[in-house]
Amino acid sequence: MKNFMFMLFFSALSFSSFAQETKGNTVSSKEVAPVWPGCEEKSEKNNCFNVMLAQHIQQNFHYPKDYSEKDKGTKLIVEFLINKNGEPEIKKISEGRKSLQDAAKKPF
Repeated sequence: MKNFMFMLFFSALSFSSFAQETKGNTVSSKEVAPVWPGCEEKSEKNNCFNVMLAQHIQQNFHYPKDYSEKDKGTKLIVEFLINKNGEPEIKKISEGRKSLQDAAKKPF
């Protein structure tokens, strides 16, 4: 029984020392999904955001002057994030010709 109490005490002591080692660690930032203006009251904010983003791109994307039939169906991958001020920051655009990539930057 003494051995069991010693093991229990030692285990509790080691757990408390572990907790002390992690004390002071704080989370400095938390990722929060962006909310499109007008989607604040919606129950499915992410879905609303995606729909509004797609509409924005459709309305604001302008094909470059050298766009041709062979460009039809070209896939562009635009990697971006929304910063703390709610503004998009393009990180990378891949695939497609340079003029299509440049055109993809303008809706943002």
